[in-house]
Amino acid sequence: MSVKKAAGAAQDKAAAQEHAVYAVVEQGGKQYRVSRGDLVLFERMPGEEGSKVELSRVLLVAEKDRVHIGRPTVKRASVVGEMVKQTRGKKVVSLKYKRRKDQRKKIGHRQELSQVRIMEIRIPDA
Repeated sequence: MSVKKAAGAAQDKAAAQEHAVYAVVEQGGKQYRVSRGDLVLFERMPGEEGSKVELSRVLLVAEKDRVHIGRPTVKRASVVGEMVKQTRGKKVVSLKYKRRKDQRKKIGHRQELSQVRIMEIRIPDA
């Protein structure tokens, strides 16, 4: 193996260890697996672009050798992120139709979303 390949493999291993810490958070009735540096789309959250967001409903935190499982949440654990932007999702079209009755109704919906960059996962000491 060449020196460049060995250096690349070492960088990949370091990047994998950095992402070895992850958390499962609950937001808007849904659960998301997040790591440091991830960009995540949550249902609309209050806040301006650039503001800090703290998610306190952490259901699980996993490190290299430890896993903290909440009952129902992990005590003193939180995930800190930065609000990147407020946006809207793709349009979903629903069509209600009754045959032979000349009855149809077309409804569209766009979900309000918040894009958040995960900055830090705070883990309890014990």
